[in-house]
Amino acid sequence: MSQSGSEKLRPPRAKSELAACLAHFRRAFLAVAAFSGLINVLMLSGSVFMLQVYDRVLPSRSVPTLVALVLLISILYVFKVHSTRSAAGCWRVSAADSTSA
Repeated sequence: MSQSGSEKLRPPRAKSELAACLAHFRRAFLAVAAFSGLINVLMLSGSVFMLQVYDRVLPSRSVPTLVALVLLISILYVFKVHSTRSAAGCWRVSAADSTSA
């Protein structure tokens, strides 16, 4: 495998500062993206609950299905409130750290 003359003369490309920073914080960006996706799905839980009630519970008059849906949605809302509150707490702490420094 012979290389052409122009390929031999090129120096290796150094990473830019931006690319190095993005590579360094890749796990953090992926965690934020996953958290954001989870919160977006949880935001749909009220709409999904109403759809399930109108499609499954009302036509069949099934109380066990209604109870299961209420429990599931309640757990999801508690998780949503807890995760939103903890995220807001982290933002407040980081804002306080940046202003005190």
